[in-house]
Amino acid sequence: MTDDQSKQLAESLVEIAVAFGIAQEGRAYTGPEILGLGTAVKFMIDQKHRLIRQYEMLFALIPHAEMVKAASQIQGLEAWDRNDIQFPRLLAEVSAASTPELIRDLATSMDLGPEKVMELFRRAESVWEGMKREVS
Repeated sequence: MTDDQSKQLAESLVEIAVAFGIAQEGRAYTGPEILGLGTAVKFMIDQKHRLIRQYEMLFALIPHAEMVKAASQIQGLEAWDRNDIQFPRLLAEVSAASTPELIRDLATSMDLGPEKVMELFRRAESVWEGMKREVS
């Protein structure tokens, strides 16, 4: 590593430490202090990653539909404004009105086989049916 690269690395490390609130902006740091900041920054990043993993595990326990419904209620969205409801609804209705030619054309357009397009329609129908029960 060149001296310029080392200096850039040290400056970046101090900037990150300032962003984490563990260093003072504009202060000159010695080499050993920068190493200490590096250790502290690594610890902070590791802590954040652990928290993210904990949140991911927590959210994995909550059914997606429940999470979306709660988020929509917090945002005050009506059913018409919720993409999680209207997109599966649209696909379910397209499926109901589809013809073999439409399925073939969609498959070609999407670089899929017709069976994969039908699978998407079945999945959308399943989501839509679940959403109808939730909303009503």
